[in-house]
Amino acid sequence: MNNTTNLDHYPVVWDKPPFIKKLWLRWVIIIGASIYLLAALGSLDIDVERVLEGLPRGKRFFESFFPPNFADNRGVVWDGILESIWMAIISTVAGVILSVPIGLGAARNLAPFWVYMVCRSIIAGSRTFPEIILAIFAVKLFGFGPFAGFIALSLGTIGFFAKLLAEDIEN
Repeated sequence: MNNTTNLDHYPVVWDKPPFIKKLWLRWVIIIGASIYLLAALGSLDIDVERVLEGLPRGKRFFESFFPPNFADNRGVVWDGILESIWMAIISTVAGVILSVPIGLGAARNLAPFWVYMVCRSIIAGSRTFPEIILAIFAVKLFGFGPFAGFIALSLGTIGFFAKLLAEDIEN
């Protein structure tokens, strides 16, 4: 016995319903946004002569990337790579060492409530900002260099490992 149903009343292809159902309102928004963008472009005060003057310089700038030439800067590049690797290793070790007491204090079943709240606040504060934002703050505070990177990566590691440790202890 063949059990088929009539599917003729269903649409063949499903289309996502429009965000704005009224067609005239969609056109008003598109035209209004276009007028706004043209007015904003007109207010930029672009000096076409200066743009045309800078095009050859921009072309020369981008052409200097290809092919890359590390012959003159090989020592500088390797020094930077090694400095970055050591900065990452040392900041991870320091972050793990500092995260152990914070993680122990952030475990609800080990620490008093006030210690728990302080440690959880440190973890939340550390996890709030990505490492790149922490690096910007550290560069502003300590200047450009490996110490700023060390501080940023250590704070990121503290947030990650302390939370991991605290939740593992609680469970």
